[in-house]
Amino acid sequence: MGSLRAGGITLLLITAIIHIVDSVKMDMSPSAVDDQFLKCRDGMLQKVLGGLLQQELRANSKFQKAWDKTVCDSSIPNGTVQHTKALAMYTHEVKEFSTEFDTAVQSQGGNASSYEGFPFKALHFLLTDALRLLGGKGCGTVCHHSRNKYEVSEGAEVRFGRFIAVTSSCDDSETHDGGTLFEITSCTAVQVDNHACDPEEVDMLIQPFEVFKVLDVADNKIDKYRRIRLNHTRTESYSNHDCYLFSRSSSSLNSCILLLLAASLCLHPYFLGQTLL
Repeated sequence: MGSLRAGGITLLLITAIIHIVDSVKMDMSPSAVDDQFLKCRDGMLQKVLGGLLQQELRANSKFQKAWDKTVCDSSIPNGTVQHTKALAMYTHEVKEFSTEFDTAVQSQGGNASSYEGFPFKALHFLLTDALRLLGGKGCGTVCHHSRNKYEVSEGAEVRFGRFIAVTSSCDDSETHDGGTLFEITSCTAVQVDNHACDPEEVDMLIQPFEVFKVLDVADNKIDKYRRIRLNHTRTESYSNHDCYLFSRSSSSLNSCILLLLAASLCLHPYFLGQTLL
């Protein structure tokens, strides 16, 4: 009897843990890396191609492996080989790496210190810039199928806080039991399949910074999934920061200058006194 009770408690705990893992609260993703590089695009590209990308590849074996195995002979207008490779690698979903990247993008942009530790600055820039170069075709309805059940209230403003793969297919048969089907009116969705060597499950990508309003949330009791309708809500998408990498460098330089100036002012009376003596 005792063993049965213990087994029952264990089962309840496992069920609770699974529920927690599968349930995702949706909000404005305030800690997301959402830089649009509006004021530093050329400088950032120079940094990425000048050594930052190679430095980050060497520092992460999963990143290096995923990068090395990606082969794509497509091209992005006015882009580099690195733009194409970044887009192909991400959209072909190299599983051993994509989860780590998505988690980092969602969590390491809350402030300059967090961003300093973000290990995928080059890849994030290349993806953001590739989508900018490809450009969108205005606003339209797309869908995203998720294994997770998202928790959100109608009327709330939200962001995904990471790159989201979407398709033009809103067939609910593709949605997993207990998962979520998003119907999204997006104005940043960019068609990428023709420039990423035709990934099987990705037609378009949505940027981390796009803001949506939740129109409604409905549970399908029969097929056991949740349907959430989102609508693009701002004429200009929202970012918590722009050009963090450069503002950090500038801030550090200014701090050094101030310290040197303070030191010189402290020393000045001493040397002046010595001269007068």
